[in-house]
Amino acid sequence: MRRWGTLFVSAIVFLLSGCSRQQEQNKELVHYTQTNALKEQTALEFIEVPVPEHAGVSSWTVCDETVYYAINYMDYLSDHEGKGAVQPTQEHASRILSYDTKSGETSILYQAEGVIEMSDVCADGEILVWEEYPRLENMPWCIKMLSLTDRESKAETIFSDSDTDGELWSIVLSLTEEKIYWYDQSDTEKFVHPISLYQYDLKSGEIMVDKQKIDLSSPYEQVSVIDRQMCTYRMDSVVDSIDAKTSEIYIDDIQTGEQITVSVSTKVMRPVANEDYCIWGESYESNDVLWVYDRQTKQSACVSLAELGGKFSYTLLEDWIIISTHRGLWCLEQRHRPIPIC
Repeated sequence: MRRWGTLFVSAIVFLLSGCSRQQEQNKELVHYTQTNALKEQTALEFIEVPVPEHAGVSSWTVCDETVYYAINYMDYLSDHEGKGAVQPTQEHASRILSYDTKSGETSILYQAEGVIEMSDVCADGEILVWEEYPRLENMPWCIKMLSLTDRESKAETIFSDSDTDGELWSIVLSLTEEKIYWYDQSDTEKFVHPISLYQYDLKSGEIMVDKQKIDLSSPYEQVSVIDRQMCTYRMDSVVDSIDAKTSEIYIDDIQTGEQITVSVSTKVMRPVANEDYCIWGESYESNDVLWVYDRQTKQSACVSLAELGGKFSYTLLEDWIIISTHRGLWCLEQRHRPIPIC
C-alpha cells in the first residue's frame, strides 16, 4: 500500500524519556537522522482546481477523488487602491464547487444569495457541511449542510450562533461519520478555562456540550479527530510546585468512550492523536520544537525543528508524523523503541 503525501523525507525519532511528565527546564531535544528511504513509498500529486476569473478559494477539502471548495470575490470587490470598490452583481455571489479529479468535471453545488464568507468546508462522501457568515452584513455564523447522494437536495441551515451559548464570532468544524464537533468560548468571568467542546448529532439534530473547562491556544484551532481518537487539552491544570505547572491532554475514543490523560509540563498548542502517538506544539510564538508521546510505551520526547526553520502545521498518518516546515514537508518515522531512563 502506498501512502500519499507531498515530498516526504523520513527521519528517525528516538523517544528517550520513560515518563509522561517532563520538566520543561530539563528539556532534552531529540536529534534525528535524515534518509531518503521513504521516497519510494510516497507519491506526489498536485491538483489544480478551476477557479473563475477574479475569484479566490476560501476553503477546501478532498474526499476520495473529488475536491470540494468555496470561492468568493471579496478580495476583488474590495477597494485596495482608493479608487472605489467594485459594485457586486449576482455573478459575484459566493459558491461551493466540486471538481472530479478523474473526469475533470466541475459542478456548482451551492450558490449563496450574495457576497458572503464561507469557510470550513467538510465532506464525508455523503454530506457536505460548511460555515457561512456574511461579514459584509456583520451577521453571526451558521452551519449549512448539503446531501451529496441526493441530487435534488437543497442546502439547509442545521444550526447557528443563536443555538449555542458560545461567544466566538466564528468556529472551526470537524466532521465525523455521526457528528460535527467545534470549540466555543464560555463566559470568561465564570471560568478560568472558558472553552467548551460542542457536538451536533447528525441523526438526532441535537446540540450538546461534550466537554467544558478546556483551553485553546488560538480560537481557530480545529478539534482533532483521527482514527476515532479525539484530542483536547487544558493548560496549567495542576500546580506541581511554585515553578512547575502541569498541562493535561485528553485523548478520547469517540466510539468506545475510553479516555486517557497525558500530563505534561509544557504549554500545549493544537494536540493531535491517533492510536499510536500524540503530538503537540508549545505555542504559536515558538515553532522550533514538536513534542511526541508514544502511546504504547507511554514515553515522550521533544524534537528540534530549528534546522528546518520551524513548523507551520503537523498531523499523523498511521505511524508517520507529517510536519510542514519552512524547508518543505517532512516525515518523522520511529524505527527504534525507546529505552526507559526514569
